[in-house]
Amino acid sequence: MKKNFTFDTETYNYWPIYEAIKKYYPLGIFQNDEDSASYQSYPGLRELEKILLENIHNEESYRKDWITFLDFLKDEFKKEVIGTTYGNSPCFSAYIKLKEKLFDNITVYKELHFAISLLCPFYSIYGLDYTTLTLEKETYKGQEAYSNLDDEDKLQYFEAINSMTVSPYSEYKEYFIKLERKIKERFTNYRLVPHSINCMYLSGLTLFKSFSYSKKSCTIHSGLFHDHFEVNTKVHLIRGDEEYGSKQWEI
Repeated sequence: MKKNFTFDTETYNYWPIYEAIKKYYPLGIFQNDEDSASYQSYPGLRELEKILLENIHNEESYRKDWITFLDFLKDEFKKEVIGTTYGNSPCFSAYIKLKEKLFDNITVYKELHFAISLLCPFYSIYGLDYTTLTLEKETYKGQEAYSNLDDEDKLQYFEAINSMTVSPYSEYKEYFIKLERKIKERFTNYRLVPHSINCMYLSGLTLFKSFSYSKKSCTIHSGLFHDHFEVNTKVHLIRGDEEYGSKQWEI
């Protein structure tokens, strides 16, 4: 069951999250129906486009603000750091590859994903354990056509996230804490959005030029950062403290 955005207002102040989303997204106006023109003309959405152009599509700015940080993390962690920033998502994003191991036709991955919002001073960190199953395609277009395919084209890949670690926990603890410290040093006064908030849905939120554009409600995480993977707790096995980071939001 989807949990809509709500919180204990006597203990926490998560309103800046709602205000940031409301500023840039026309809540309740959708881009896949008769409201499309209204959606595209929303002033906040036009401002969002400017932010993307200035921070991601401007190569000089992007390299100075993000690529240099990823290079720094490579040296600090002595691990491969892969950028995942997507031109239409309002964030810088990447992951640190902690493990990759092949077992027959199954590849096991362990990665620490992180994102820095371009809309507000917030960030997210997730440890992802997932697998990729490689299978051969059937000869659905005839044996002759199939035999002409390259070896790579004869394969299909099926990915599944097996678990999601949302706080410094178990084998992720050391990496999580170190990454969070480096993010805070580089992006001063930025706050981690707890998973318990990230996984909530905001009714009327539809994403800008996203694969999820047809949805009538999306998660807080997808609005502030991206929808590269699903953060809803119903989908994944969650490890760690889902409230981690909430102390930064106490009144």
